[in-house]
Amino acid sequence: MENKIQQIHRQYSLCFIISAVVIAAIAILRKTHVIPHVGGITFGTGMRVQTIALLVLLCGIPASLAWFNANLRKIRRMDFPEERLDSYFKAQMIRLAVFVVLALLTLAVSIFTDMPNAKMAFLMVAAFYFFILPNKMQLLRETALNPDGTVYDPEAEAEAARQEMEARKVGNFTVMDEDDDFIPRNTYATTVDESSAAPSADEDDDFIPKNS
Repeated sequence: MENKIQQIHRQYSLCFIISAVVIAAIAILRKTHVIPHVGGITFGTGMRVQTIALLVLLCGIPASLAWFNANLRKIRRMDFPEERLDSYFKAQMIRLAVFVVLALLTLAVSIFTDMPNAKMAFLMVAAFYFFILPNKMQLLRETALNPDGTVYDPEAEAEAARQEMEARKVGNFTVMDEDDDFIPRNTYATTVDESSAAPSADEDDDFIPKNS
């Protein structure tokens, strides 16, 4: 199961890096005018295209994130870890594909129309890329799995911790660490009180019995 977790993490990381490099390369080529501004769309049509593109962009990003979070709740209710990992990987790839399409859409609009806010729209998509960065710990947290691939159960973890604490207690004694002394509970204070209450005599004093 650990190998499957590693495999899914590597596959998603590879797809993420490839898509990010391709989009960044297209954006740089467009910025340096290696990909020229084509135009060819009338002003009225261009405005409609820009409006549609902005609506798709503004609705697509939050909708994809909301869909992914809703899908996570279904994934956490699955019984088998393999099923959780497969469903999570598919959801990750769909979310990544949506972001790639939105980024390419903004680049296409900036090439074929005179969209004044094309750069800002592209930077918005690029900023949301930070929300889908590959992260193994996030994978485990969102699928509710332990690093070894077992299902994480908060109640079972709390019960195991409680049992461990109970196991460290033996009768009226508390098991300390290896370097600590084995001290019975509620006996140290009594010993201290008795020793402090006993009268102390100097070593050079004679022992004189009472009433002598």
